[in-house]
Amino acid sequence: MPRPSHPLPYRLIAALAALSFVAACGEKQASQAPQIPEVGIVTVKPTSVPVVTELPGRVNAFLVAEVRARADGIVLKREFTEGSQVKAASVCIRSIRRRTSRR
Repeated sequence: MPRPSHPLPYRLIAALAALSFVAACGEKQASQAPQIPEVGIVTVKPTSVPVVTELPGRVNAFLVAEVRARADGIVLKREFTEGSQVKAASVCIRSIRRRTSRR
């Protein structure tokens, strides 16, 4: 069997292992008793907590209707409030009819 071109320094590895075992077997210092950590005490009382979820978002109208005056003449009064519900075929605008000129 051919030998590798760079053999591992087995003696160096064995020396480092022996040195680490010897260092670990040295005398240990007398350990101090562990100190008791300071802690705080909290008394828990049951209370009701509201479940609230706030989510950012945008809304678009499902249905948009434009109300335009289709009356002849001058608009006297709007019979609806902007943004309110309007029933179909209801009177929305009061106006004065223009007089047609006769020749």
